[in-house]
Amino acid sequence: MMPQTETTLPPAPATGSGGHAAWRGVATAALDAVFETDADGRLTSVAPRHVLGRDTRSLLGQPLGTMWNTASDDRPQAGRTPVRRVVHGADHAGRPVDLLLTYTPHQNADGLFSGVRGGLIIIGDEVAPGAQAIRQPDAPTLRRVVEALRAALVPRIGILAAFDMLAQEIGADGGALVSTGPLSPHEPSPIDGAFQILHRFGTWNDHSERLAAKLEPSTRTGALRRREDRFDFLLARERVRLFGQIGLLFWRSADKPWSAGDGALCAAVTSTFSALIELDGVHRNLLREAHFDPGYNVLTWAGFRSEVGRRTARLDREHLSATLMLVAIEGLSALVSSLGFADGEDAIRQCIELLRAAVRPTDLVARIGSDTFALWMDGGDRFAAAERAERMCIHGAPIILDPPHHLSVSMGLVTREAETTEPIEVFLERASLALRSARDNGGGWLFSHDAP
Repeated sequence: MMPQTETTLPPAPATGSGGHAAWRGVATAALDAVFETDADGRLTSVAPRHVLGRDTRSLLGQPLGTMWNTASDDRPQAGRTPVRRVVHGADHAGRPVDLLLTYTPHQNADGLFSGVRGGLIIIGDEVAPGAQAIRQPDAPTLRRVVEALRAALVPRIGILAAFDMLAQEIGADGGALVSTGPLSPHEPSPIDGAFQILHRFGTWNDHSERLAAKLEPSTRTGALRRREDRFDFLLARERVRLFGQIGLLFWRSADKPWSAGDGALCAAVTSTFSALIELDGVHRNLLREAHFDPGYNVLTWAGFRSEVGRRTARLDREHLSATLMLVAIEGLSALVSSLGFADGEDAIRQCIELLRAAVRPTDLVARIGSDTFALWMDGGDRFAAAERAERMCIHGAPIILDPPHHLSVSMGLVTREAETTEPIEVFLERASLALRSARDNGGGWLFSHDAP
């Protein structure tokens, strides 16, 4: 805030000079500009000496509106009701700026309207966590956004839910989640790649469509404001390591401009999204190369393939067959999404334990999809595999939660005979076709040689 120096016309008649001085002292410490007008709405006192880069001495005797727009003839109307509203103007360089105008009418000794006393708060185009804020982000709002983020098992889904929650909390009319790549990156995205709209919220109009189409990544991060026509836009951008950029775009009517508090909140949430995407990318890369998923204590596809490769040599020497069982627990993915993080994790673990209990301790169990698992039975011929498959399909997958759930099971089976040279990927493809046929027939289990 600028040093407070007052410039006045010749002194007006004093009306309660002690209270007047007290008001001026408090107001100049709290507002960006303080003013008084006469009964005609012309400025009689302005502080500090410079407002929006203009010398306030040239404003004395001019209509009140000249403080934010040199061509304005805006004057306060006679009355007794205090006023608080947003006005749009420009600084000395012609750059657009929004201001919060507030004033209170006062009367002379005869009870007649004699002018107003009030002030201006400048709402700058740039919004950053350290900027002056009309409303600072409150902890409950941030907590609700983070809770929505954590409620989803998959980070991509959690980010979309948290974005919608943030838009509701800050009172946005519409919004867009944009990024230079997918929210679940497998490959690095270029920093100069164009923004893509991944998710939309609320109402859209020609201005929002046009602005969203023009958005471009930038090395400048944080939150920025932009006013176009009758709308006030807020954009928060953040870089994501080995990914590119992510951005949150919100808008609402220009008579409800975004404050620095809104910008600080959006910048904090954008940084949280960025960190989550980075961690998710690292986690996915580790799982892609890892043979074991420590989160669920089960083999990954890479580990399953490696273990099967080590066992086939022994099976060929001993002339033993083996069976690959592809198990789909129907509705597990949808159930996990509806349960939330903690119960969803518990449901997956219970399903894995059920599959382990259905086979021998030496058999292999791997999770290869959101609701798909692979079982490998050494020495399991068609009859033993069929018996186990029938029992598993009859019992299904009971999940003990509150309330409990019971999911059906579909299976596709394929037998590997001794001294077969085909790789495991071929057997997986055959088991997948058998599983698809079983599902098409209403569930149950099916061998690949019986599939159409």
